[in-house]
Amino acid sequence: MNNDPKGLYGLTSTAEEFHRVSQENFIPSDRLQFSFTPTLVDTGSELVLFDTCFGYGGLVKALASVGVQSTNIDGVVITHYAY
Repeated sequence: MNNDPKGLYGLTSTAEEFHRVSQENFIPSDRLQFSFTPTLVDTGSELVLFDTCFGYGGLVKALASVGVQSTNIDGVVITHYAY
């Protein structure tokens, strides 16, 4: 995974400006931080998962909390990609 937030989001800013704006918005300027909310859709005939987050363990726990095993997922749609 690319861990250069300025290289990804602040190409046209100076290092000082990027750091200042990041701090003002409570965003780390030295590492990337992503969060995605997985969404499970029950179509009546299939279970479709939108996004999987970063970390299989947390996703399995979240699915289990609503009575779903990961093996019951029929399809996964990825809406975000990080490199």
